[in-house]
Amino acid sequence: MIYIVECICERDIKAKAEYSLVNRKCELTEMRKDAQFSVYKCGNSRGFINYVKYDTLTLLENDTLDDDKLKIYVRITIMDDAITEETKYQEFDDAESINFTTRGLEGLVRDFSQLLIHSPTKMSDIKIKVNTIPSHNSHPIESVDDSNSSIGTFSAHKLILAARSPVFAAMFSNCTLENTTNTIEINDLRPETIQSMLEYIYTGKVNDIKKSTVELYRCADKYQLEDLRLQAEMALMSSISIDTSAEILLLADQHHSKDLKSRVIQFIVGGNLKAITQTEGWHKYVACIPDLVTEVIQATTLE
Repeated sequence: MIYIVECICERDIKAKAEYSLVNRKCELTEMRKDAQFSVYKCGNSRGFINYVKYDTLTLLENDTLDDDKLKIYVRITIMDDAITEETKYQEFDDAESINFTTRGLEGLVRDFSQLLIHSPTKMSDIKIKVNTIPSHNSHPIESVDDSNSSIGTFSAHKLILAARSPVFAAMFSNCTLENTTNTIEINDLRPETIQSMLEYIYTGKVNDIKKSTVELYRCADKYQLEDLRLQAEMALMSSISIDTSAEILLLADQHHSKDLKSRVIQFIVGGNLKAITQTEGWHKYVACIPDLVTEVIQATTLE
């Protein structure tokens, strides 16, 4: 079972919550969410009695437990208005409705996965051409062979891309070059990153997000794929180390991620400052940006 409880008693709040497990690949699984907003009074709790079965947690193929630790992601949405009287809400049969929804989602993912695999012959109407010349900058966070320029072409469907990404929606709703030529040219991301992006767009998940976390994070931010960006951000948080912290700090700053920046700065000033400032990454990514150095220094004074 899983519940949230209101402990702050200044006033009633109207809220709803979304719960997910975070597996070893930093993917969100077993997602459950409230059907609608409910009123929380002081000390009230709401959630799911039968959230997930024990067998689901312990099956190795599910990759749910990481070093025997269970990670749970909770997103709470609070309606920002005062509650004058408690609104009525209807309880629903938890197990029955979720089982039906799960089967439907599994079928949907399976069908869309096949649509992506066979997209060249399944009524595709847009080509994505990737021609990336490697920058020869090695990422300590990920390991990819950049010895040659990367070229790849993918077939996709405008309607699906537009439904998943506001950027693609705007692109295909106007008289853009991409919309008129039915071709998207990408020169700043690798083909394997675009393949992973399409995999996420069509199925809602990525098989191995840690393989190219930095590029997937940039890609998700570029095309406003919020859930993919969140998954990549969580993977980045779990990969923070003395060698990677400088690059992650720069990435968080470039993409305006307050949570990621706060996490990496906490790691840097939490006893690792001396070791990190002596790394190649620090001099390459951070030392040349005075504002970032200042933020780190200011954080040390608060410790």
